[in-house]
Amino acid sequence: MKKQIFTALVGILILSLPAFAVTIHIPGDYPTIQAGINAAVDGDTVLVADGTYTGIGNKNLDFTGKAIVEV
Repeated sequence: MKKQIFTALVGILILSLPAFAVTIHIPGDYPTIQAGINAAVDGDTVLVADGTYTGIGNKNLDFTGKAIVEV
C-alpha cells in the first residue's frame, strides 16, 4: 500500500513539473539574450522582443545543452 501511494505521489510530481516552467522576457527580465538563457532552466521559454540586439551577450549564444524554447 505504501509503495502504491509513493508511486502515485511521484507520478503527480512528475506531471506537475511543466507547470513550474517560466517565460523569461528579453529585454524585460534580463538585459541580454545570453543572460536570459543563462537564467533559464529546462522547460523554460526565452521570449526575445522584436529588435536588433548587438554587443556582448547577444551574439555567439551558448545554450549549454538546455532544453529551453527560444522565441
